[in-house]
Amino acid sequence: GQGGDVRPRDATECAGWGASLEYLRGVLRDEGPFDGVLAFSQGGAAAAMLIAAMQRGAVEAPVPGFAIFFGGFVPRDPAMAEAIASAAPLRVPSLLYAGEQDALVR
Repeated sequence: GQGGDVRPRDATECAGWGASLEYLRGVLRDEGPFDGVLAFSQGGAAAAMLIAAMQRGAVEAPVPGFAIFFGGFVPRDPAMAEAIASAAPLRVPSLLYAGEQDALVR
């Protein structure tokens, strides 16, 4: 893995995504369905990966009706970026918001 302190947007390895996806499957099963998703920063990357998995049928849950991303980013982990790209386009009406001066996202 990557040693030291790595900002989420700079990480080239998404360690733990499998466990996170299992957790999200449980939330969707136990508390869903959800009308939409609102995500910020690293959560935007996770939300995009989750929606991509839903579209591929890897997660058995209704795809949300909308997604709102604040300061999100595409993961730099090649496998995770490909997981999103392979499901493109995400078939969810989306609003993506990023500030012009947000140096952490651009």
